[in-house]
Amino acid sequence: MSIDGYYTDTMLLLSKLRWKWTGWAVFTEIWRKKNKKMRIQPYNKGFESLLPTDTQQQAIQKLQQNFNATAGATNWSNATPKGQTVLICGGPNQGQQNGTLVGDGTGSDVVVSFSPAMWVPGDVKAAFGAANASGPGVGKDEILLHEMIHGMRQMGGTARCALVPDNPGMDTVEEFMAIVISNVYRSEMNLPGLRADHWGFAPLGDNQNTSEKFVNFNKDGATSNYKRLQQLKTEHPELCINLKKVQASFNPFQLI
Repeated sequence: MSIDGYYTDTMLLLSKLRWKWTGWAVFTEIWRKKNKKMRIQPYNKGFESLLPTDTQQQAIQKLQQNFNATAGATNWSNATPKGQTVLICGGPNQGQQNGTLVGDGTGSDVVVSFSPAMWVPGDVKAAFGAANASGPGVGKDEILLHEMIHGMRQMGGTARCALVPDNPGMDTVEEFMAIVISNVYRSEMNLPGLRADHWGFAPLGDNQNTSEKFVNFNKDGATSNYKRLQQLKTEHPELCINLKKVQASFNPFQLI
């Protein structure tokens, strides 16, 4: 997880994403928020948690617990839709109200913390187990895109970590948005399998692994894939118009 070559490695991944239609659609939406900034920096929480007194096992355990990539608004009230309570993103209290904060929807600057050298099969296997080491969504480019999608919504003032009752594995609406767009990118890349949810890197089941099945799954429920896609279409219409153009076997945006 060295930061040697960090700039070059990250720029290569950004270039890879830029030259796919899905990545271009997300980048265009980010560029549209010209008055906001997204900074990409190394993810170092694992190293920062280490103490000189740690045993080898304690150090390994801390690194495993802090194996991650994140995107965070510098101002969560700005990142949250106007008039909506600000909800906690991530951790045991995700989905709960964040104090008395209320959104104003103006959008926030964003910090994406991501280290390319972290996301290699051996380290992923050590942190998440063998089943996740090569699962869908675990590629360096996919992880970076996932976090940039979070950041895109924070910049747009549309981010709100509401829970997903019909699919608890997604954790929050924000994770759903990032995973579904990243799955379109994965399909555009002609990679096998689609990421199922936010609890790991397992493949999406047969009941949702096509665009039609995904859109229609529990469509009439109080919360559903279809309703969340419609929400994204309302909040980021230009993004969804561009995503609709992506030629991929899995692209539910072509059906909304």
